[in-house]
Amino acid sequence: MDEVEFGRYRLLSLLGEGGMGEVWRAHDTVTDRVVAIKVLSARLSKDAEFQRRFRREAHAAARLETPHVVPIYDYGEIDGRLFVCMRLVNGRDLAAVLADGPLEVPRAVRIIGQVAEALHAAHEIGLIHRDIKPSNILLDDRDFAYLIDFGIARVADDTRMTKTGNTIGTFAYIAPERLDGPGDEDARVDIYSLACVLYECLTGEPPFTAETMPRLMMAHLHTPPPRPSATRAGVPPTLDAVIAKGMAKEPDRRYQTAPELAAAAQLAPTVPTAEPTVGPRYAIEPTVPARSRPLAQSVAHKAPLGHPGYPIEQPPAFRKNRLAPASLIASLVSAALPIFVVLFRLPTPLFLASLVGALAGVVLGAIALRQIGRTSQSRRGMAIAGVTTGAITLLGYVIAVVLAGGGAIG
Repeated sequence: MDEVEFGRYRLLSLLGEGGMGEVWRAHDTVTDRVVAIKVLSARLSKDAEFQRRFRREAHAAARLETPHVVPIYDYGEIDGRLFVCMRLVNGRDLAAVLADGPLEVPRAVRIIGQVAEALHAAHEIGLIHRDIKPSNILLDDRDFAYLIDFGIARVADDTRMTKTGNTIGTFAYIAPERLDGPGDEDARVDIYSLACVLYECLTGEPPFTAETMPRLMMAHLHTPPPRPSATRAGVPPTLDAVIAKGMAKEPDRRYQTAPELAAAAQLAPTVPTAEPTVGPRYAIEPTVPARSRPLAQSVAHKAPLGHPGYPIEQPPAFRKNRLAPASLIASLVSAALPIFVVLFRLPTPLFLASLVGALAGVVLGAIALRQIGRTSQSRRGMAIAGVTTGAITLLGYVIAVVLAGGGAIG
């Protein structure tokens, strides 16, 4: 197609287009260099609120000085259209790369580590991306990663949410707290999305897929993260815990910085694994949350498999188990009642109520044992005591019935 004049730029060829606008390969006639220009849609460019936020966020993004963020050369408005001029990266985006299949583990971890560096630099100056996804990660011919669309995605998202209550971000990678509408979400929304991208790098597919948007949203809100090792053979099981923590529903349970996530992903493949087992499809969060640490410290102090930090074989547990102490109390209270039934000829209703208590001790203890597994020695002991005491109590009722009726044993 013919070149198009756009202020000081000559638009040479269209590189891509979407709902926000178009990306062009262009020539800057002032600096005499080839650049990439994102020209935003006329609809967004005419929105006064969008214009104000766009300029503020573009200014903040231009301050980023990290090798893994595409430098912004210029931004503003030409002929009524907002634009951003940036370095042209010759390569493909991660989405195009993943269309060819999942990545080998070392490559996936390396790319995520580079993106984490870019995110950390942004988070340090209070800039949140909010649209981390494979198509916003560029890879050059040396596999050097660049994170793009800082500021622009956030402004478009905020404006749309303010006016309609809906987001226009990519829901396949969206953090649960963002689905509740505008609120107090912070940089940890990017960490959740980065963990989703890591999962897709390892398996070749997003963590959640659904035929409808509401179902996809519900998955992010309520479905535990899937285990990459169960989705694709060859993925180390130690990466399951990394995905589980990175995609934790509650922000406080996630890695608190992007370098922490990158460090855990880097270390996980080097940790010796236990004997392979057939476990649940869903990944399990580490039980010992990692504090915010620099990258080098995080790598050096991660727990090995078998440590409480990697409970891979255990089923998800979202609430504390209170059945074990309940079963023990029920059994102990009811254990003393047969004696009073015999000695004081207590009424039948109390007799029956205490009998129910003994039965409850046995049932609750059995359920607690089934749920607890090997996660807590103390609660497991309570559950066993509840079952044992309840069973002994039931035997006591048999004796009580016989004695109360004037019978004998033996």
